[in-house]
Amino acid sequence: MAKNRDHRGRSLRFRTVFGAPLAISAVLAASLTACSSSGGGSTDSTGADSGAAGGNSGKLTGVTVSISQPGSAVNAGLIVGINKKIFNQCGLDVKLAGAGGGGGDTTHVITTGAATFAMPALASPMIAYLQHQDVTVIGGEAQGTNGMAYVVKPDSPLKKISQLVGKKVGVSNPSSSSQTNLVAVLKAVGIDPSKVKSVSVGEVTSGVTALASGAVDATWANYPDAIDLVDRGKARVLINVSDYVKHDQYGVILAKKSWVKKNSDTAAKFVTCLNRSYQWMQAHLDEAGAVFAKEADISQELAVKTLKLEAQSGNYTTDLTVPGIQYVLDTVKAAGQVPSSTKLSDLKGLFTIPKGAPVKFTGGTL
Repeated sequence: MAKNRDHRGRSLRFRTVFGAPLAISAVLAASLTACSSSGGGSTDSTGADSGAAGGNSGKLTGVTVSISQPGSAVNAGLIVGINKKIFNQCGLDVKLAGAGGGGGDTTHVITTGAATFAMPALASPMIAYLQHQDVTVIGGEAQGTNGMAYVVKPDSPLKKISQLVGKKVGVSNPSSSSQTNLVAVLKAVGIDPSKVKSVSVGEVTSGVTALASGAVDATWANYPDAIDLVDRGKARVLINVSDYVKHDQYGVILAKKSWVKKNSDTAAKFVTCLNRSYQWMQAHLDEAGAVFAKEADISQELAVKTLKLEAQSGNYTTDLTVPGIQYVLDTVKAAGQVPSSTKLSDLKGLFTIPKGAPVKFTGGTL
């Protein structure tokens, strides 16, 4: 299968990133050190501690991981963990299995058994669970508002969000964060989401092509892609999602519930090792940035700035934020993707936290 390409013809394996909007002029300086492990244990020079998941004492267990948006910095911890062999030290041999196009595509990879784990936005697993599919969330991948924007052509007559009524807006797919965030923003400014037509465009570059051709009036873009488009005079930002959305459980770790019941130890190891990778990354941002820059095909300076912003915002964590889960539920309800009567308590069965995995529910209870 041909790789996706960006507007410069480069590989899009890891091009777009998520997180707080990048301030090009400055990044707040912070002294970041490794977080203390939720799973306990001492930390060695690779960042892999000697706690709950144990070390690699023999043959590695092979697992595959499908990521929802190839190129997103939400996946940086996973990439760094593989590159620095942190998962190997936990006894896991992790291989990537791409599934571009949004969280719905990645959730399908799990329901069909094509991958061991997936890391989609929460909306699609939530919808799948309420449809009685064999899925479960075993931990968080990322929190935050995903550093997302909706852009228009530079000469577009659209100047205000209210002008989107009756227009077409590109989203990656119907159960992605680009869709749920659009719904949330529209509701925040008092617009009925049904008055704005969402059009599935897939990856950011496909959306930009649709925008240029007039197939959509606006389209989604992650940072720094939105900044890059603006700098090159290819687009103008109409909506900055973080101006309207303050809580979001963006990414989660997904698996088949029936599989987790039989393989709880492996599931716990994966979550624990991802957490260790986050700790190592935050303690070694320059080195982590170099790894991410190579995979993302961006400059190391931009990669390090991006990782710093995410680290400082607390977005890299395997914990789950209850207000963020509520936010996702509200948006899929508003979009008519789940029954309007669905309550937060109805989602308790969606979450199966493996014993020993460093996962907490923060900001409330289900």
